Amino acid sequence: MSSPSHLDRSVALAVVPVVCVLLMSPPRAAAEETNALAHREAGVAGGGLTAGVIVRAAPHVVPGCTPDGRATFVHAVRAGDIAAQESALADALAGSITGEARAVFQRPRNAALAERVGLTHYYALGLASGADAARVADALARFPALLESAEPVHTGLVCATIPDDPLFGLQWGLHNTGQVVFGHAGTPGADIGAAAAWDLHTGTDAITIAIIDTGISRSHPEFQGRLLAGYNFTSGDSSATDDDSAISHGTQCAGVAAAGGNNGIGMAGVSWGAKLAPVKVIAANGSGTDVAVALGLVWAADQGAQVASLSLGFPVAGGILQSAVSYATASDTLILASTGYQPDLPILLPARYPEVIAVGATDSDDVLAWFTPTGPELDLVAPGVNILTTIDAVGQPDAYILQTGTSMSCAMAAGVAALVRSANPALTAAQVRAILESTADDKGPPGWDPQYGWGRINARAAVEAALGPSVCAGDMNCDGVVDFADIDGFVEALGFPDGAGWPHACPWLSADIDGDGGVTFDDIDPFVAQLGSACP
Repeated sequence: MSSPSHLDRSVALAVVPVVCVLLMSPPRAAAEETNALAHREAGVAGGGLTAGVIVRAAPHVVPGCTPDGRATFVHAVRAGDIAAQESALADALAGSITGEARAVFQRPRNAALAERVGLTHYYALGLASGADAARVADALARFPALLESAEPVHTGLVCATIPDDPLFGLQWGLHNTGQVVFGHAGTPGADIGAAAAWDLHTGTDAITIAIIDTGISRSHPEFQGRLLAGYNFTSGDSSATDDDSAISHGTQCAGVAAAGGNNGIGMAGVSWGAKLAPVKVIAANGSGTDVAVALGLVWAADQGAQVASLSLGFPVAGGILQSAVSYATASDTLILASTGYQPDLPILLPARYPEVIAVGATDSDDVLAWFTPTGPELDLVAPGVNILTTIDAVGQPDAYILQTGTSMSCAMAAGVAALVRSANPALTAAQVRAILESTADDKGPPGWDPQYGWGRINARAAVEAALGPSVCAGDMNCDGVVDFADIDGFVEALGFPDGAGWPHACPWLSADIDGDGGVTFDDIDPFVAQLGSACP
């Protein structure tokens, strides 16, 4: 007998067993619906959808059980190895799910429309005590013939998180409503989406940002309780207080990256909770050497700083700076540097090094700032015109100022990098870079270009990517198995050894089989060894 071309879900139910803990009848057919039935959402264990896993059953698949009585999802047309998959799914459900599978949308008013868009295919599964929703969802997603998707129930907040800092309204780079700042009304939405990102994460003190600059003010209230000891490489001691009485440059950069947020004073930095390591490599006269910067970068890496922000640069530098960059990168420190301030000159060092994320600046209309150097080394852009930040200078003690430059855009991008590493501390520096670049809002010509790089950084999208489902090593197509279908993706990833430019951050992560932060020929042997294995 040939398989039917269409089988409605009521008929599908008739071919499965009628007793099983997980069994529940699907929504009533359209003929049974009346206008008197109000739309109702069935939650986990009878309450709201606040916990558990949501699955979308494939066509002709409903909750049921195996011939030996185990809870699973069953297909009405038992073709090929579907019975084996039903049994394997039962194994995956065992011990992880409690109660019954409940149709999320039990009685939509327009039943025909609900069926057409797939609402009637969604089921809520309660979690057994101690079960992790993300792990359960990952396990269930490995049965696409039965379940088209499986996801944890996600919790959201009122959008978006607006901190109570009284000067936040001036911070268009974080939340642009078209407000007037320094006489210019910006374009709404031309920002990094920080307020939306804070719905997901506001940063943690497990992440340290090294501000490699003139030091950081120790008296400013925005940094209290989050400043580490630091080091002064201009004098060789541990006093890394910002003594640049003219511009207080390091303090300005620190404020953009990580001023305290939602604390009722002043402004908000991008990553509220991050620790700050003041690394003084620039003297009070505003100058420093490549040797001091190299020493400071190595020191920061040795102290475990996950992010290093360098709003400084050299037209020419010695090999020592390149070596220090290589050392810090291999130590899993993500390095970001400003591109400079003269658009007719090349991008400065260390931003020009391939291991470093070179950050240019945009204005409040999402247009490249007039002072931004561009070129083949440019990676990302971020707001850098009239940026509110902290200052502690003569005549402006423990105060705030509007500042302009790629120094500000670099610090802002560094704050986003800290948010991403806070959201998922397991990510390597190379993985964070891949996320920042692949989630940026494309500007200018499609794809990478020498004016905007990969685009203007997007904090919300980057944090979402960091919090997304993990990808098993070698599983390039995310189907739960490492097999020959993953080979093409792995070979493609070899062309992006540090992840920069890879358009899909998570699949790139799975190509780093040996976990050293890069996708190289060293990953080939372990990839081959994974072939034929299922994800754990």
